[in-house]
Amino acid sequence: MALALEGPAADRTGATGVNQVPDMVARVRWEPRQGGHVQVSGLFRQLRGEPTGTTDVAAAGGYGTSVSGRLPFALWSKRDQVLFQVNGGTGIGRYISDLRSLGGQDGVFDPVANELQPLVVYSGLVGYEHWWSDRLRSSLSVAAVGVENRAAQSDAALHRTRQGTVNFIWSPIPRLDLVTEFLWGRRENKNGGHSFAAQTQIGSTFRF
Repeated sequence: MALALEGPAADRTGATGVNQVPDMVARVRWEPRQGGHVQVSGLFRQLRGEPTGTTDVAAAGGYGTSVSGRLPFALWSKRDQVLFQVNGGTGIGRYISDLRSLGGQDGVFDPVANELQPLVVYSGLVGYEHWWSDRLRSSLSVAAVGVENRAAQSDAALHRTRQGTVNFIWSPIPRLDLVTEFLWGRRENKNGGHSFAAQTQIGSTFRF
């Protein structure tokens, strides 16, 4: 079990973050005898910001949960694994990588209602890692991210994304990984507009 206080990052739309208290995180991790782990986390945080162009302060609360794990799944190889993660909550956009990269996804200030409105968000991922040999392995994964949009958000605000990856990783020596990966994704905005993207990337990792 672990408890933590984390520095809150300003991630609001239409307001500058002026949080007074840190984010509070609790985590429980279980490691079964057969290997792998399952982890459950909870988050409570304050959302507080100054709306653009004013010195007033608007505030709201945020909370979320996360369940993740990596478990053995010896379907074809004794080293195969299943990976998964599910996150959900209100005002926790900065803790989801796709939303953190966009910015402003914890909440949005509504000038009509004169209040800071937290965004309800979710994300999930499931993947399978297969070892073809002692030096060659592959991973296949699918993921999704979603936002329950508010009226104060623009029509171009992100509503949801869908993603998938497949890769091949060759380790000619124990500390070196050579990776080829194909990725695809689809984004849909609040107004229904959508687009698709795909790419292939090649990289390497050396562990000192």
